[in-house]
Amino acid sequence: MDFGQTAQYFTLDVITKIAYGKEFGYMAKDEDVHEYIKTTEEWSFPGVFYNGTLGELVFNKSWVRELVGPSPKDKHGVGKLMG
Repeated sequence: MDFGQTAQYFTLDVITKIAYGKEFGYMAKDEDVHEYIKTTEEWSFPGVFYNGTLGELVFNKSWVRELVGPSPKDKHGVGKLMG
């Protein structure tokens, strides 16, 4: 068992249970539901998300979010969860 992965699944199930009243099933399915973890790892590159100041300056602009950010119309990842 990969404890790191299981901890991520547990955390996301807790967060979605609190936020939406029902967990998304990461633990039950033992998989990355809607590829959320995969998407956030792909977008997590040094200097942007880990540096809060730079991230705030760049991604706090609405036109940047619209251009490269997630959308509720996305079929997977953060946008799928937004939808």
